Amino acid sequence: MEKNNKNIPDKAIQMYLKEIEKISVANMSEKEEKELFKKIERGDDGACQHIGNYYLKLVVRVAEYYLSRTKNLTFLDLIQEGNLGLFKALKSYDWMSDYKFSTLAILSIRKSILRALTDPDRTIRIPVYTIVMTSKYLKTKKNLLQKLNREPTVEEIALEMEVNVDQVHQIIETYYRKKEIPHDYLSKSLETPLFKNIKGELVIWEKLTNEDKQEIRKKDLEEVINNLKMNVKNDMSETIELICKVNNISDLEAREQLRKIFNQK
Repeated sequence: MEKNNKNIPDKAIQMYLKEIEKISVANMSEKEEKELFKKIERGDDGACQHIGNYYLKLVVRVAEYYLSRTKNLTFLDLIQEGNLGLFKALKSYDWMSDYKFSTLAILSIRKSILRALTDPDRTIRIPVYTIVMTSKYLKTKKNLLQKLNREPTVEEIALEMEVNVDQVHQIIETYYRKKEIPHDYLSKSLETPLFKNIKGELVIWEKLTNEDKQEIRKKDLEEVINNLKMNVKNDMSETIELICKVNNISDLEAREQLRKIFNQK
């Protein structure tokens, strides 16, 4: 990896690349890819993760291409944005279409990164390194707990993770103070999903009351609508998709909510 940009934390980058190398998928044929997308359509999260892992290196290459165009975002910031674009492409791809998924993936990754470049202040920058290492820590701790039939020591976890004890202490501090854990992204990779409450603090979603959860969804919806009102050039289909995801409602229900909100004085 090049070292000519001060925004590249070499150690963090190398750790991240090492992790995605471990989960990388061998060459995949178009037929195999299509079969996996059929499984995704049936709700198979494992198939979605399999394809996602296959394209993680593509995200790194695209992010590296755009690195010279920013002074505010780090290489890991761009990778994170690209990963979000990849995830979005996975959810929206129609395997029956004539175009390849790789085409959509590149476009979606670029779109996500370019959006961050044009408006960096709106980008929620959570270090990918933090995400990777926290996820690895939780998985390692769980595996050792099952293997040893007791709580593993910090030293045992560090040995299994191939890091020093101080690094494990830092990971533990980050996790239990709930710092730098993303609202939506980490819920896919950590075993205990964390979300922002009304005050912006990070909390464990499972411990919230139903009333709190409803209020959070309402606030998320209001944020989407406010962003749309402030920027009429926003992609309507993209906004509706986000509303559906945040509120777990259908496309028709999302459109009806939009109609009511825009008709409000």
